[in-house]
Amino acid sequence: MPFRRFKLRQQIMRGVQSGLVFLVILLLGATIIGWQTVSDMNADNQARLQHARDMFDRTLDNAYQAAMTVKPLLGQPCANVKQILRHQVATVPDVRTVNLTRGNRIYCTSLYGEYDQDYDPSGYVQGQLDLAPGNSLTPDRALIVYRTQGEGGSVLVGVDGYYLANTLQLMSREVPMMLLVGQRWMGPNGRVLDGEPHLDGGKFSLASQRYAYRLGSSIMPQQYWQRARDYSNGSMVLFLILALLGAGVAFWVLGRPVSPE
Repeated sequence: MPFRRFKLRQQIMRGVQSGLVFLVILLLGATIIGWQTVSDMNADNQARLQHARDMFDRTLDNAYQAAMTVKPLLGQPCANVKQILRHQVATVPDVRTVNLTRGNRIYCTSLYGEYDQDYDPSGYVQGQLDLAPGNSLTPDRALIVYRTQGEGGSVLVGVDGYYLANTLQLMSREVPMMLLVGQRWMGPNGRVLDGEPHLDGGKFSLASQRYAYRLGSSIMPQQYWQRARDYSNGSMVLFLILALLGAGVAFWVLGRPVSPE
């Protein structure tokens, strides 16, 4: 009986130690998979932010090009320059409107020609960009306005929010991305809202080096788990097999008789 109890305790110890080997290998595998998933997802999200920034910069480069073309026309009568404004809208990609201002009043537009309406330069972030939910013609269609100052006035170039929303939708594959200009932001649905977007989880942000905007996104913990479940099944099975083999080997080694030397 004492010998049997000793053998039983020995078997239990072998089982416990083998189980610990199993758990250690599983925990090691889970740690490696988790670290790899977080690293890959963060790197992918950062790359998408950079790609989106490049696309937005190119769109605003077109607005800059149109603004520089008509900037020398500031102060000239609208009747003399309105066709040139319309030519920019017709030929420069992404450009929706081109307006000229005198002081704080818009006096010439590519759409209406001669015009008279005040505008607030202080609403432009760094005096350069304004993200608007719409204008008088299309109040429900967002746009971003690029502004550059000249002698006696400014050039305002509007870019259709359709292009901005398309870029955000394209880049929001797994993680929604937002365009932020001052205290306004646009999501993939194309709507412009005031304030800061509510971002949970790990936050990411990337600012343009040339224009007054930044891009933001966030990754929730459950999104990391979803990515691991979708793309790491093979690794999970591999570590499970290794854990079973390790536990089996440990159980066998611990059961070998020890020969006295």
